[in-house]
Amino acid sequence: MGERQAAAAVEKGSGPKQLFWIWKIELDLEGESFEEVECTVDGWTNEVIRLEWLHAKASSERWHEETKLLKAERQRVVKSYQWLKKDWLRRKEKWTQEQGVPKGAVAFAARTTATFNILETRAAMHLTELLALS
Repeated sequence: MGERQAAAAVEKGSGPKQLFWIWKIELDLEGESFEEVECTVDGWTNEVIRLEWLHAKASSERWHEETKLLKAERQRVVKSYQWLKKDWLRRKEKWTQEQGVPKGAVAFAARTTATFNILETRAAMHLTELLALS
């Protein structure tokens, strides 16, 4: 079966199935009493629950870390747009005062300043929404 066929089979839900490790465990319980079997099963059950808890805890920690990274990244985006807006505004003001600078360059700087202002506003709005969710 090729990669495309395997991907199509997985999408349809008829792809290769693998049993989890818990279902592959072979216990040699011959000759043991009911209490010993029950004790063994309880021990395995506790181990499975402990492992499941550890997986859930690790998943939760990854989620919190990713959330923190996204918030920090969003803040950097807002600050980047602020800096770019100020930089283009400075250029526009400088070019307006200088002689010999084409009007098209001044207009481009003004339009770019306005663009970064809109981007900064939208990024700040999205940051506010993100912070409200957490």
